[in-house]
Amino acid sequence: MSEATVDRDEEQAIRVLLVSSRDWFASALQAVLEPEGFRCIHMRTEQSVLAEIPVADPDVLIIDEGLPELSAPELCRQALVAGLRPSVPILVYSPNYWHEAEQEEAMQAGAWDVITEPIRSRLLVAKLRRLLHLRRLIESAGESPLADPGTGLYSLAGLIHSLPIVGSLAERSGAPLSCSVVGPTRPGASGEELDRQLKAMATLVEKYTRAADLCAAVGGADVALIAYNASAETAAAIAQRLSEQADVVNGRAPGARA
Repeated sequence: MSEATVDRDEEQAIRVLLVSSRDWFASALQAVLEPEGFRCIHMRTEQSVLAEIPVADPDVLIIDEGLPELSAPELCRQALVAGLRPSVPILVYSPNYWHEAEQEEAMQAGAWDVITEPIRSRLLVAKLRRLLHLRRLIESAGESPLADPGTGLYSLAGLIHSLPIVGSLAERSGAPLSCSVVGPTRPGASGEELDRQLKAMATLVEKYTRAADLCAAVGGADVALIAYNASAETAAAIAQRLSEQADVVNGRAPGARA
């Protein structure tokens, strides 16, 4: 394999920054992840990681809770201060099931998930790929406008931006939130047909949802509905009304699906 090929492969590999003073754990994780297209960068001390984060620019950060100087929760917090992008998934290796309090503290400090023993290779790889998919969604949403200029509906970015606000209001007032997705999009719809469906859906949202509800286009002409201060039954009724009207707009009998 040529040097150019090696460089290109390493550039395309998913960079996993692994912080552990236990070489056996780092070797075991490398044996699991590297055949799956991940490239592990092993660092043994907390301070080396904090200094190298901007340069290493990892796609994933895995922290062994058995570090000599900083606790895993504290390293989570300091890594974000040191320049780790907030969209980068952080996982904490916590092998002892009785460390529940420490695991909870790590999650509160910024960890996305906890790796426990026994490590199940296929599940770990699937979990990492899922978290990386969520990261891509978060980053793409951050680059998008908060609303679709053609319809006025919130975009995915707008939904992510607005949810903490709505959630905070609901928590303070003790009001429930219910979520559903209504999708009139026909399989294979694109171009003008998809634009027509989205505009029709925006009109239905304005007509059949409440002012307190949060609605966003989330792919195709599908709409996510966050119903504020609504029971599951109320939210389901709103979604059903939207779905039936979307069927009528698309020339189907109410309740039918292509």
